[in-house]
Amino acid sequence: TIHATVSTVFAKTLRRRYCAPVQAVWPPVLWSEAFRRDSLEFAAEAAKERGRWVSYFRFAPLCIFLYAGRWSSEKRIKLLIEAIPDRCALVIVGDGDTEYADEIEASRSRRVLPLRGMLDGRELRVAFEACDVVASASRFETLGNVIVEALAAARPVAVQPAQGHLEFVEDGMNSFLVDFDDAASAKARLATVVDHLSSGQDSAMRSELANRAKQLRSLDFATEVQRRLLIPATEASSKWRRRLRWLLLFEPLLRLIAFVVALVLWLSFWIGTRILYALSCDPLFRYLPPGTALETEWPSTLKAW
Repeated sequence: TIHATVSTVFAKTLRRRYCAPVQAVWPPVLWSEAFRRDSLEFAAEAAKERGRWVSYFRFAPLCIFLYAGRWSSEKRIKLLIEAIPDRCALVIVGDGDTEYADEIEASRSRRVLPLRGMLDGRELRVAFEACDVVASASRFETLGNVIVEALAAARPVAVQPAQGHLEFVEDGMNSFLVDFDDAASAKARLATVVDHLSSGQDSAMRSELANRAKQLRSLDFATEVQRRLLIPATEASSKWRRRLRWLLLFEPLLRLIAFVVALVLWLSFWIGTRILYALSCDPLFRYLPPGTALETEWPSTLKAW
């Protein structure tokens, strides 16, 4: 048996906190075929979508951040809103069925554009292509599929340095880690991110993003599952079967030992209970063979009743 989880970071957490025997990690998966295609295929649609966003903002942002996903409190979307630097904007796509989602929808402002509603794969890919940076302040992600999709679209991410976000993000190399717990420091950090991306000194990062995007888009999920999970599982099974052959040679002896142990325990218990009965004085026990116990006299209390 091979126990697997979705990221090496989460596997370490399971081992440390729960002593869970995790031996493998599932490969990342792109659920939509749209994320396996080249960015050029979406260029026209992305430009049109970005133009729609800019027409709402009524200014040309230095950077458009994008949040994509479920609108719920654990995603900490409000911290994103507070951290957006000046002359930048935030687009929020996704949906939710809680009061928190209603609050996010009502947070629309000159620099914040919530677009409530679920997107299909192509629409989501267009949104990724239209933005500059994908952001997430969530503290608990076992992996974060949105991060995988953003990197597959060659978009840098700005994420909370916690849990599954650490699986693929290398700070300053292919994306950015931002502590959103402190709004002021997060805003300053994102401003630094914007300066870095707009200065033209991010060629190394873009090259790294392009390589990672190519790797993710070309990844064969079935082949990776076979390599990471199925082959190790069959190898572990073969080792166990080889050990089992040796155990089978000793099985008769093991069965005999188990029988002797059970017999000794049964005799010990039987003799012990008989000794207990014989030595007990209060109350007085007397062993009667089956079928010989008779009521010879009614208790006085029952007679009075």
